[in-house]
Amino acid sequence: MNKELLDAYIKNNLSGKGLSGLYFPETICLTITDSTNVRVAEACRNRDSSYPLLITADCQTAGKGRLNRNFYSPDKTGVYFSLFVGGNFDFSDIIKFTPLAAVCVSKAIEKFSDAKPMIKWVNDVYVDDKKVCGILCESVLDGARNAPRGIIIGIGVNLTTKDFPNEISNAASVFGNNNPNEKDFSKELFVSEIISQILEEAPYIAQNRHISYYKSHSYLTGKNIEWIKQNERHSGKCLGIGDNGELIAETDDGEVIELIGGEVTVRTK
Repeated sequence: MNKELLDAYIKNNLSGKGLSGLYFPETICLTITDSTNVRVAEACRNRDSSYPLLITADCQTAGKGRLNRNFYSPDKTGVYFSLFVGGNFDFSDIIKFTPLAAVCVSKAIEKFSDAKPMIKWVNDVYVDDKKVCGILCESVLDGARNAPRGIIIGIGVNLTTKDFPNEISNAASVFGNNNPNEKDFSKELFVSEIISQILEEAPYIAQNRHISYYKSHSYLTGKNIEWIKQNERHSGKCLGIGDNGELIAETDDGEVIELIGGEVTVRTK
């Protein structure tokens, strides 16, 4: 990824929103790395600044996903990046960054393609019933306060990836069946759109300004689902998304419950 071009796009976007240099991230663009989340976390250990930090990579050899899974990150066909956002956030605010990131990715996909993205609670973006994006957020703690001093938002988007490993059966790419809408589309332009949206919304994360979009683009609403809670498998129907991003479901026994985290799958039978 071209660092100068990426910086210029981000600065232009943020300046157009009336945001000052305080919001402009330091950027590092790598050709290949193990994981951009790992690299940002390492940088944060030796960095006192609360200014945003963005690390991108053309390829990851050990991309991080939820539940210690790997995120397939082949060279040149996707965008892989992690953003550190500093701030004295509450733990209740930290969990809101995952749905915010999903909203920002989805809006960028809508802007640059004819695709209709949907968000599979809590952190995946789907197009045509296939996963095109994964998100992993990790808090950065201030040991003295025992509270978050920031958040690392890791995002991987399959743009043109075609050949996935056999064990990845539900993945696809944004532009598999949807061509870019703009002639000057570039990875730098796409990433800058996502980063700019996140940095614009981060100061207002407690207000949940992103939640109405998140609700309206819920992939699971109305579907029969399964989930694991306290090591037990449960099943029911997704009723929707709550005001704080929680998943609301009705069990097969008729009980309405709320999930604030966990693994949910669509029930096929």
